[in-house]
Amino acid sequence: MGILRPLVLALVAAGLSTAPGSAITAEQIQECARAAHDWLKGQQYTEDDVGKIIEYKDRSGQKATYQVKPEDVGAFPMSYKSDVTYYCLPNLHTYVVMDTLLTAVEAGYPIDKDMILKALRYMWNVKGKYQRKEDPNGKWAYWVRIKDGKEIPSAGLTAKFALPFFRARQAGIVPDDEWNEYKPFLEKVIRWLREGPNLQKEDKGCCWIDYPDRPGGAHGITDVTSYCFRTLLAAGTPPDDDLVLKVVEWFLNNQDEKGNFYTDPRDTGCPYPLYTTGHCRAVIALCDWLEAVQRAGKEDELKGLVERVKNALKKAIDYLLSLRDQESGMWGRGPLTEYPPDYGSTASALVALLRCAKLGLIDPNHEAIVKALEVLHDQYLRAKRLRLPFYWYFIRSVWSPELRYRSQTLATSYALAAFALAEKLGVKGITERKRFPVAPGVLALALAASLLTRRR
Repeated sequence: MGILRPLVLALVAAGLSTAPGSAITAEQIQECARAAHDWLKGQQYTEDDVGKIIEYKDRSGQKATYQVKPEDVGAFPMSYKSDVTYYCLPNLHTYVVMDTLLTAVEAGYPIDKDMILKALRYMWNVKGKYQRKEDPNGKWAYWVRIKDGKEIPSAGLTAKFALPFFRARQAGIVPDDEWNEYKPFLEKVIRWLREGPNLQKEDKGCCWIDYPDRPGGAHGITDVTSYCFRTLLAAGTPPDDDLVLKVVEWFLNNQDEKGNFYTDPRDTGCPYPLYTTGHCRAVIALCDWLEAVQRAGKEDELKGLVERVKNALKKAIDYLLSLRDQESGMWGRGPLTEYPPDYGSTASALVALLRCAKLGLIDPNHEAIVKALEVLHDQYLRAKRLRLPFYWYFIRSVWSPELRYRSQTLATSYALAAFALAEKLGVKGITERKRFPVAPGVLALALAASLLTRRR
């Protein structure tokens, strides 16, 4: 009996000890990235879908049908493509999916290149509400939004369409023959972004707006400027270009004292302001600039501005962390008092934080990053267990509670980029948490034995 009691006490002490526990493993990160990639590939419209009749409900809730056209090949729908809502149709959020896919490519994830090439062809030949256009003298080119028969050049749309072409070319995905077709038009796009009426020259720098003729300005100035700025950089514009430097100053001057970049005083007419995502897109734009400075070897030459940008990004990180729901570890579309947490906003916040981690501005194993990755992994397991037709989504719909899963494709593409970056940065997922190194059953037996030895 002399040796039994110390052994029992040792088992009890071990069972109640605090030990490091792994919140998410490298294997789980890889599994989620692979699942997101394969799901997105399955959502993209292919030649096999042409001619199919889709029965769905439109925005008013009425039953409708849509026949898939040849020009839809390569598009990603906003929602699960076999869904019954308006958002199962080929959708121009393809450009956002492309941006996140290319972030995964840059992180070294083996994206199916055919997915990207098909999506580029879809965006190049897009018809209907949005189209490619050139001005009459052939000097400028852009994508327009057609409303009431009027063509309205949109800086936001133009940059969102053009950016993936430049990024895919940089990644070595676009072959020379296709690039030779795209290049003349895209060069005119860059000229329009630099000289066109949507560029606003202000005392505090330069920015872009979507619709100069809209009363009060345009919605999404931060969002639009982020995409236009990134497009210039992706096209090879030097980081010390005069316009580029003025845009950097605009971002710095428009960050508020909390660290928030999404502070558009002229934000009018947008029914769903993306506070979290808009802030994150500005963060990513400045990360793009810092990486361009590094590639150009101009860190010493631009040292003062580089330090200001890094300090601004550190404040932006703190602000982004303040938007997080401490209990769930998730983000919502904006302040939690107004918007509930959702997986899409969480994934977009993760992408911004991991881009900053790549630059050494935050530890990639920061508790908030690890917890959010774990949350996305748990949702993946839950969906897999229930055999649901999607993995990640934005919970709230802009239009109707009935369409609450409307942004599955968008959210899943953000998640793919986040997991690809996490794998690239070697996120280890180690957090301090209480766990039982000894199995609960063994612990129970040990406690029972301890009681028996006391009685004896």
